[in-house]
Amino acid sequence: MNPSSSIVGFSLTISSTSSTLQSREASALLKWKASLDNQSQALLSSWSGNNSCSWFGITCDEDSMSLSNVLKLRSILRCYCSLLHLLLVLIWYYSENLDHENENEEIDDNSNVPNDVPNAYNIENFGDDPHFDIYDPTNWKNLDNTSRDILVERGPIREMNLNFPNDKYSRHFSYANYSRKLSNGALWNLRELDISSSSLTGNIPISIGNLSFLSNLYLHRNKLWGSIPQEIGKLINIQLLIPHDNSLSGSIPREIGNLLNLEILFLHVNKLSGSIPLEIGNLWNLKQLFLQDNILFGFIPSKLGLMRSLLQIKLSNNSLSGKISPTIGNLSHLQSLDFHGNHLSGTIPTELNMLSNLQNFQVHDNNFIGQMPHNICIGGNLKFISASNNHFTGKVLKSLKNCSSLIRLWLDNNHFDGNIKDDFDVYPNLMFMALNDNNFYGHLSSNWGKCRNMTHLHISRNNISGYLPAELGEATNLYSIDLSSNHLIGKIPKELGNLTMLGRLYLSNNHLSGNVPVQIASLKGLETLDVAENNLSGFIPKQLAILPRLFNLSLSHNKFIGNIPFEFGQFKVLESLDLSGNVLKGAIPPMLGNLKRLETLNISHNILFGLIPSSFDQMISLSFVDISYNQLEGPLPNMRAFNNATIEVLRNNIGLCGNVSGLNPCKISSRAQGKVYKADLHSGQVVAVKKFHSVTNEENFDLNCFANEIQALTEIQHRSLEKILKDDEEVITFDWNKRVNVIKDVANALYYMHHDCSPPIVHRDISSKNILLDLEYVARVSDFGIAKLLNPNSTNLTSFAGTYGYAAPEFAYTMEVNVKCDVYSFGILALEILYGKHPGDIISNSSQWTILNSTLDSMPFKDELDQRLPRPMNHIAKKLVSIAKTTIFCLDERP
Repeated sequence: MNPSSSIVGFSLTISSTSSTLQSREASALLKWKASLDNQSQALLSSWSGNNSCSWFGITCDEDSMSLSNVLKLRSILRCYCSLLHLLLVLIWYYSENLDHENENEEIDDNSNVPNDVPNAYNIENFGDDPHFDIYDPTNWKNLDNTSRDILVERGPIREMNLNFPNDKYSRHFSYANYSRKLSNGALWNLRELDISSSSLTGNIPISIGNLSFLSNLYLHRNKLWGSIPQEIGKLINIQLLIPHDNSLSGSIPREIGNLLNLEILFLHVNKLSGSIPLEIGNLWNLKQLFLQDNILFGFIPSKLGLMRSLLQIKLSNNSLSGKISPTIGNLSHLQSLDFHGNHLSGTIPTELNMLSNLQNFQVHDNNFIGQMPHNICIGGNLKFISASNNHFTGKVLKSLKNCSSLIRLWLDNNHFDGNIKDDFDVYPNLMFMALNDNNFYGHLSSNWGKCRNMTHLHISRNNISGYLPAELGEATNLYSIDLSSNHLIGKIPKELGNLTMLGRLYLSNNHLSGNVPVQIASLKGLETLDVAENNLSGFIPKQLAILPRLFNLSLSHNKFIGNIPFEFGQFKVLESLDLSGNVLKGAIPPMLGNLKRLETLNISHNILFGLIPSSFDQMISLSFVDISYNQLEGPLPNMRAFNNATIEVLRNNIGLCGNVSGLNPCKISSRAQGKVYKADLHSGQVVAVKKFHSVTNEENFDLNCFANEIQALTEIQHRSLEKILKDDEEVITFDWNKRVNVIKDVANALYYMHHDCSPPIVHRDISSKNILLDLEYVARVSDFGIAKLLNPNSTNLTSFAGTYGYAAPEFAYTMEVNVKCDVYSFGILALEILYGKHPGDIISNSSQWTILNSTLDSMPFKDELDQRLPRPMNHIAKKLVSIAKTTIFCLDERP
């Protein structure tokens, strides 16, 4: 016999070598194929003709050219039928072939065949004939061909008994000499049955116990339910029993202890309940016992210690309780012990020290107490230890000091202690170390840098003191460092910038001081940087903004000074930014509005002042913001985070206003006759509402003045320069002469504001949207809502205001208002009028040099002019070149 692991379908042994028998085998398989769904049939497209040995998934014995005695239904077929139906089809198959094989033998039908065995029945009459037993195999061979076809296609069957109902049927099989045939190759002689991953439903029939020669049974990853029948104990030759990943329920039958040849028992990922039967200790040859992910309860039987062949035992994720028996020390071959996720308690028996072959030890998420066995690594093979979330005590690291085989060590959330410097040794293979939430103390050793394979170093919430060793930068495979909530002092070593694989750095809640080293900005894979609650000082490194993968940045509760770097608006994926509790001053950089993925922002408890930038309206992901305890003023942005904010995240500022309980409504300005408020109508329109001051009877109210103001506002017909430049039809009438005059009008207006007004007025938002043109194309400068009167005795610091692309770059970081701000904006505006669009990159140094050396005939300048207008004539061309050169001086660093 040659069993094959790649067989798809069912197969059996028939001793005849005739071509007729091969044809019948093929016919039977094709009938079974026809009962499958269309998808499964398509996968068996090679199943045609009479030579089944050449079909995909079928293996035949080399000697007999008949199908081998290995039955497999791999996941390539999706049967969607019950296990009972499948077995019923197989029994019929054997019966038919054995009947044909025996057709030349002489049978005395009148001597021993029982009279009540029918010769031929139509399956449609089964329900009406009380004498015909559909579950009796001796009857199926007598069915006519039509009935057999129906039997193959019908299903699922609720239950099936493969036992003979009484002796007369078994005598009939004996008389027909069928017993010899069955022992040579019938279903009862099957050695291996693989029906894994085939979407089989139903339960395991009790008749499974009749497969007494079966050695391997694969039923895993199906949809089987119900209990495991006690008849499973009859499979005395079984070596592999694998029904995992189903929905089997009930208890594990004690009869399983009869399977003395069993080597692998996989019952995991089911719904088995009850206790582990004591009889399981009889399985002396068992090597792998997997019972994890069930609902088992009770104690772990001490008789497990009798299973001396065990290599792996997994009882995790159940509800087992009690202690681990000292007999566990008898399992001298044991390599893996996994009891995690139960309710086990007590101490770990010292007999565990006897397991010299142990490689994997997992007992996390239980209620163990006491110390870990001191010689648990006595064999030098231990690779994985997981004892997290228990109540262990003692100096565990000392007992593991020479365990150089360690790869992963989880000891977090216990009560371990000891000097981490003295007890720690170099572990050349160690990749993951988690010691969080214990009582370790002492300094970090420079030997950490010698753990070149380490990827995770987690020792948070202990009592570690001293300095961060610079040698840590030599462990170049580190991905995650968590040393938070300890007593570390000194500076953050710049050598951490060598950890090119670092993705997470948690150093919060220590006593670190000094600056954040700029070398941190070289960690291109850094995702989280948390140095909150330390004594760090100096300026926040603007270079952090170049970190392409940083999504969590927390610098809170330190002593950082200066402004929030406007470069922070360059973060690509930042989701959380916490700068609270520092000494940051100045205005909020408008560039933060570019952080489209930012979800939480905390800049509370600083000394920030000015307005909240209107660019915050663009932060579509922002859901939480805290700006409390600053000196901010003005209206809240109209976006989700502020609309849903409470007074707690806004309190203790000097002049915030908005539609939040505890804040005043926003007013635009205060005049002699009243105050102007911003109002949001239900239609979505934003309007200005003027509320007049209350007057006494003696005071006169100038209604004529008010009426004149209303008339002027309703009759004005000015048009925005921005809209004209965007209108391809109207822009044709905006010829070169008119454009030159508009530029002159704006220049004259600015000259008046800067030099003829006392004190001077800085508009702060010179842009195309704020230049209005009347019907004669005479320009007017509008929107003085953020204009500022210059105080000659002050530095005139304020928050950012203006329009991106027009505001002077130096204003973004100095926040000092002067007339030069308007001069720069005028230069941008003038070029926009000439080009018909915003100049964009033309303001770079190289482009400015090109313009200064240009004539109208020079190609770069000519190509930049608004192409929608005819080429300017000579008399106007000189003016355009002169204006262009003047604008470049406006854009100079010293306009």
